[in-house]
Amino acid sequence: MREAVSGKVLSTSKPWQGPKLTEEQADEQHGALAVPQIALISGRDREYFAVWARGEARRDELHEYKEVVGVAFYPADASGKDLAPAGAGNAEAPDGEFDRPSVLPGPGGLVVTSYGGDSILVTVDGKVSDTGDAKVSLNGESTDPDYLMSFQSAKGLVTNGDDRFGGDGGFGADGGCQSTRVAPPGVEAVLKQESVGSGMTETPNGRIVGAAGNYAIANWLTAGDGLSAVHDLSTGAVRATAPCRTTDTEYAIRVQGPRSGAGVKPALSPNDRFLVKGGNVFDLRTGKGTCADDGQDAEKITLKAVGDDGTAYGLAGEEPPLTPVSVSAATGAATSLPETTVLPDAMAAGAGLFATYAGTDTMRLIVLGLKHWSAFRVAARCAWRHGAGEEPGRGTGRAVVI
Repeated sequence: MREAVSGKVLSTSKPWQGPKLTEEQADEQHGALAVPQIALISGRDREYFAVWARGEARRDELHEYKEVVGVAFYPADASGKDLAPAGAGNAEAPDGEFDRPSVLPGPGGLVVTSYGGDSILVTVDGKVSDTGDAKVSLNGESTDPDYLMSFQSAKGLVTNGDDRFGGDGGFGADGGCQSTRVAPPGVEAVLKQESVGSGMTETPNGRIVGAAGNYAIANWLTAGDGLSAVHDLSTGAVRATAPCRTTDTEYAIRVQGPRSGAGVKPALSPNDRFLVKGGNVFDLRTGKGTCADDGQDAEKITLKAVGDDGTAYGLAGEEPPLTPVSVSAATGAATSLPETTVLPDAMAAGAGLFATYAGTDTMRLIVLGLKHWSAFRVAARCAWRHGAGEEPGRGTGRAVVI
């Protein structure tokens, strides 16, 4: 762990041994994700970094290998050398292999799900619980958890309801908050629809499309174009709203392209005041949200990071070449940046974090103070324009974590 601005080493851990690579991961031509990933877990009492990786493991030589997601949790405020994880465990595929798995981080740990109905929780103390057969009670109905959107909060599993009958299906936590009680002002909590075959039906409104820290982002249907809202993950309380819906977040385990908008997670500013999702920027202090890509002929914007001043960064467009942009939280206005601008993947106080991939098994992390970022952009642009080898951020070599 390093201080973002100065680079001072705060703590180092013992080497973490992730699970063995599967045959697909070992084959560089296959493109299966082999690089360990890092997620910030807000936790109940302190923050943790969850390091996780997909692979395979077996109990001993008398058992066959099964696909797993190995996880280790490290306190974010730890200090010292050779730190051991606070907890570690393997989410093991019950049938040997996961079918299109996803990893969803929440305050209560990591939830590993799959299309086949698997749902496994790994908490920060390393406890592993198979919740694949568990039902949740949402808005008076018993339902299976949504394998695409299930987050473990301090009050239980927060997930979506069944939306097959129209509407958004509602959301909530088993035994906790329910979307029918936390609808934003002016929004109907339950939608009524009459059809010839079914008569009058009532469906809970609201659907979670992503989460960050202690917050969930939900879309709500309205008489107009709909809206999106940030909710407290434990209580459901509305923290901010924006006058447009936003896109679903993809948590599937797969390699993302270097400029792809798929799978970009919602992000919080270092001071927890601002949150970005899709083209929306939410101010959690004022309760106001803006929609940078809303309007006729507006290009889709995918924001990936936001600073303490409310300036967010992302890409505009759905097909290459994508345009780097910055968006103001105050006005919602998007400003295009030079096409060679290197965008931060995350923001720390006074610094930006830049992650680049070389193939499927090498990742580089670079931390730059904001005052050095403009110089870095110029250097990268000049190197690329003058044909200085590889595209900035790509190349060969071993993984380096700063």
